[in-house]
Amino acid sequence: MFDELTTPMLHEYVDKILVHEADKSTGERVQEVEIYFNFIGNFQVPAEDVPPAAEELAALEKRRQKLAKQREANRRHYAKKTAEIQWQKAVAGGEVSQEEIDAHNQAKLEREQAEIDRKEQRVIERREYARQWARNKKDAELAAKGGKSPRALRQDEFKLMNEEQQREEKHKAKNEWQRNYRAKKKADQSENLIAG
Repeated sequence: MFDELTTPMLHEYVDKILVHEADKSTGERVQEVEIYFNFIGNFQVPAEDVPPAAEELAALEKRRQKLAKQREANRRHYAKKTAEIQWQKAVAGGEVSQEEIDAHNQAKLEREQAEIDRKEQRVIERREYARQWARNKKDAELAAKGGKSPRALRQDEFKLMNEEQQREEKHKAKNEWQRNYRAKKKADQSENLIAG
């Protein structure tokens, strides 16, 4: 017996190796490799018949659904591209009236506007989700701190400070308010410049 496979051993025992073209029809890249040994020919390793686990079956089904969805999306995309190319050829060939061109352009503008509206709606939904998440987090923090709001907690902390610390805290709060006010004013001026 030997522990290591060397190049001379390969030349001695292997007659040829056939590497077939990759098959991507299932959505995954599968490539068959045949190894022909001297004296016995093509040798197939016997496969163990092990039933897949429930998690593997679920993962395979999920992948199959994802591939089917992707194929359907690709089919719609290529059908849309093909229709657009045929339309452009018909327009270039003078086979389409001006009324049809106007109707096509109007429908295209409506589709683009609908897509913009959908994107804006998604942005609004994301913002609302983020706000709700922040509210839930704040409620959880309040519940953990005994039900007081952050402002009430800060006021309680402020009452426990000595006079010097209270002056510093007031000064910091005033500076922060002024920074926020200036930033808001600058943002409003920028929006007015863009709108104007």
